[in-house]
Amino acid sequence: MDDASLDNTVKIIKKIKDKRIRLYQNLKNLGLGKSRIKAQRYIKGKYVTIIDGDDFFEKKKIKEQVEILNRNSNIGLVSTWTKILNSKDKKVIREFKSYKNNNHIKKNLFYLNSIPHSSIMYRKNLAQKVGWYSKKLDYAQDYDLTLKILGISDFYLIRKFLTNITTGEK
Repeated sequence: MDDASLDNTVKIIKKIKDKRIRLYQNLKNLGLGKSRIKAQRYIKGKYVTIIDGDDFFEKKKIKEQVEILNRNSNIGLVSTWTKILNSKDKKVIREFKSYKNNNHIKKNLFYLNSIPHSSIMYRKNLAQKVGWYSKKLDYAQDYDLTLKILGISDFYLIRKFLTNITTGEK
């Protein structure tokens, strides 16, 4: 879902010759939250992962998350460790990682959002069951959805750096 971007996003996506990749575009910029809500209707698969802006995945991220979800029907959401990169030179400025057990991380999420949204994959049917992204919130829709899914399912953290988020921080 392209939110009327002004960069080369659409050109890049159109060059990819893969029938699994579909491009949907907003005619005008709606903002992140409204774009996610609009994009929900186009999701075909049984698992969902989101990637925002300049973020990128390591090659094994999706495969490893799908394998976890396929093997464990009780798990509704899978995350990975995440590196935060400076947008200027792509140097690592921070890391999101935890060695705590999955249940401990899940409990702490009710107090602090420690899982970047680009790092997660969740079951589409659970997102539908809990009402997807909130239309009432302007901010933290991703955190709200994570909490709703984890309210009815288990959580699993892959302890590998498979997600990279680029930020303007120095």
